[in-house]
Amino acid sequence: MQPRPVLLAALLASACADPASSPTPTPPDEVDVAGEKGDHKADGNANGLPYTSATSIEALKGDLRGISPPVDRVFVGDPLSPKAYLQVMSCLGYYGPIGPYGPLGLLGPVGEDVWNPSRYISGSLDWHLFSQELSESDGPLSAEGPLGSKGPLNPSSWAAFGVPDGESDAGSRTYSNAFIGQLAPGGLFSVLGPLGPLGPLGPLGPLGPVGAHGFVADREGHFGVEEGECPDGGSICRTVEVPWEEGGEVRTYELFEHYPADVAADMADNDTSFMAEGEIADPDDPAVSFPFTSANAQWVTVTLVPDYARFTYPEAMAILYQASLTGFATPSALAFYPWIYSHRTNFDDFDLVLDVADAEGKSLGRATSDSADRVDWIQLRVPAGARLTASVNLYKSWWQPWRGVTPAYRLIVVGSGPTAAIPSVTGPHHVGLATE
Repeated sequence: MQPRPVLLAALLASACADPASSPTPTPPDEVDVAGEKGDHKADGNANGLPYTSATSIEALKGDLRGISPPVDRVFVGDPLSPKAYLQVMSCLGYYGPIGPYGPLGLLGPVGEDVWNPSRYISGSLDWHLFSQELSESDGPLSAEGPLGSKGPLNPSSWAAFGVPDGESDAGSRTYSNAFIGQLAPGGLFSVLGPLGPLGPLGPLGPLGPVGAHGFVADREGHFGVEEGECPDGGSICRTVEVPWEEGGEVRTYELFEHYPADVAADMADNDTSFMAEGEIADPDDPAVSFPFTSANAQWVTVTLVPDYARFTYPEAMAILYQASLTGFATPSALAFYPWIYSHRTNFDDFDLVLDVADAEGKSLGRATSDSADRVDWIQLRVPAGARLTASVNLYKSWWQPWRGVTPAYRLIVVGSGPTAAIPSVTGPHHVGLATE
């Protein structure tokens, strides 16, 4: 997939697709299992803080018997088992919404290319005064917006997305309550949930480069105002205040910045709300490390999205559609492709390591996500003042004679901030930080 202008309206054919859109999909007998690169995963010391990751989900190999509360279906009347949505061709894989073809990737709204809206929304003009007027009119940064009590950060609002009381229509395409629960921190699909990179606290939300704050980003990604001081003081804007309820509690949220990798790697005061974009040319190159600190006790989700893939967007969606016809099983051959389809050879495989220390700098352990077949991510709850370092390395890149771009990645860090703690799902996909 070479960088080129595309229609933003065609950003994502979600891999968590409604099975009814495909004729009579057949559930596979077994979920794809990790290969030799992922067989050793989830070996953390159970004495460390528990975390979930792409690797720990992969290590389940489709066995959901130990998940509590249990998940028995994704949609009402769904002919597929929930484990089908854990396959490499589905929601958590490279073809899904957190992959290079989704809204977090190169073709999405955040970037420096002509087709990226962020280039115009926060990359050219300071309009924060107009933003204040929008907030006074129930805009995105008001109590009526996605960061207020009526939005997806309030767990009590989640029931509206699940099965209504008494729902029994097998033809309904309503999400099951069991699946909605798995979007919570610690759930099987938590990276897709409201506290992850696709939610209102991430790069696509009102705090980010396509957000409603109106601050202008400089060449290094820092938000500021053209004249005067930021509302939180100083020349660099880092936070905004948003009412949780009209006339009631006001919460402080960290703005979500888009930094070049070298800028983020050198920051000594970075927080848990940013993305860093960089390149690693060769697997033998050293890992790139990004330090940041968690001001609050909160959930932190770190996602590593590769920029480039071998197939163009239309080809990728054709592959995804073909996989959906067989319960998201990996196809062995493609209608438009003359050779056997090999999943791992079509993507840049970046790996993620997260080192965690307490406020005094004492190590709490290390989390690792190095899946061979899926987008890597890590999620855990950290104490206030925790010091974290995310390290990115290139394990393997895809190659074709016509490739003309260096392997590139987007590291996306999202902290839940003042959002109330949500009871966590439990299961064998929770592993402890590796400690010495």
